[in-house]
Amino acid sequence: MHETGGGSGIKLEGGNKTVILMKYAVQIATLIFALPALMHGQRVSDDDTTFKVYPDHEGHSYFPEGRESYYTRYLAAMKEPSLFRQLPDGIESIYRLTILPSFSDRISIRISKKGESYEMRSIQLKCGYNHEPEKIVRDETRILKQDVSGPLIGLLSRKELWVEFTDLEEAVMNSVRDGVTYIFEESTKNGYKMLDPHTPAAVVQYQETDQDFSDKDFRIYDKIVERIMRESGLPVEANLRL
Repeated sequence: MHETGGGSGIKLEGGNKTVILMKYAVQIATLIFALPALMHGQRVSDDDTTFKVYPDHEGHSYFPEGRESYYTRYLAAMKEPSLFRQLPDGIESIYRLTILPSFSDRISIRISKKGESYEMRSIQLKCGYNHEPEKIVRDETRILKQDVSGPLIGLLSRKELWVEFTDLEEAVMNSVRDGVTYIFEESTKNGYKMLDPHTPAAVVQYQETDQDFSDKDFRIYDKIVERIMRESGLPVEANLRL
């Protein structure tokens, strides 16, 4: 993008034209989708807990300051511990995938390394019409075989999985009103990190029409989620899209 020599006009050249126009379109779409929620928010009573931030059962924050979200109500209902804290004694690393579809059961899958073995806890949480947690319908913990844990940890350790999103990539994902949010977390001796893509398939669709939009492989998120779901024993069809 280049400014013209006189006045405030903007000249768009080459592939930049599509990207800039797309950016404005996404921003407008995001605003349109956000308006009903903003208007609704003005009518919500003080007793509404939809967006309340919950700590874990020991009082620890689930996420870093500024990243807190409604996500916490589901982790708290599942009685999941915070990973945003010092690792428990005897635990070398923890990975957790939380899946929050708009209309289906919420799911959390946590993989912890204890000595030479990996333990997986898989939880399926049923929610009501107003997204209120109702009850845990499935809660299983098992030791993973090495031929299962190795590939899973390899997927969760991939550097490209943890690359932060650009503002434009975030805008495209957030323009999808209903979909599914994935929360990837990692806690090791090197610290804590998280990433929470919302319906990354939306970015894949943009990439199909404009390859200059982003050079990241946004298919990685769905692929990793589907693989972990299969290994957890939870039904893949339970929630992956909505």
